[in-house]
Amino acid sequence: MKKIFLFMLVGSLTLSLNSCSKDNDSTPAGSSLTMKVGGVQKTFNTITVDEIPYDDYVDLIITASNNGSTSEFVTFGIGKGDMGTGHAWGFEYTLNDVVYTEGDVIRTISSNATTNSDNKLVGTFSGTVTSSDNATIELSQGSFNISY
Repeated sequence: MKKIFLFMLVGSLTLSLNSCSKDNDSTPAGSSLTMKVGGVQKTFNTITVDEIPYDDYVDLIITASNNGSTSEFVTFGIGKGDMGTGHAWGFEYTLNDVVYTEGDVIRTISSNATTNSDNKLVGTFSGTVTSSDNATIELSQGSFNISY
């Protein structure tokens, strides 16, 4: 009798934990970010968009990786609703714990957001990012098509 009770207890706990778990697939179908890194094509299919509200605007912080990888990902920000060239900022590309960033004073990434409304963000980017030890990587033919 104790074994049956223990089996039922473990089974019900497992079922209750699974039914309350958060869905980890936060990237809507069709969302992607692609770019060439040093000439090598990369596709990032796991994308999160965090909205950071302020008094008179909202920033979108985008983080993209391939299948949720923590060893290679790209991050950047853009104001919600901002469209056109130069509105995306703070580009960072992380590879194996080395963070490559665009320049602080002079932006080294060119960007163009063509859609930024109704929870849809579409655009392009390219340029150079630099690590803390001055190693540089060229990001080219970058594009994002994100639903959030």
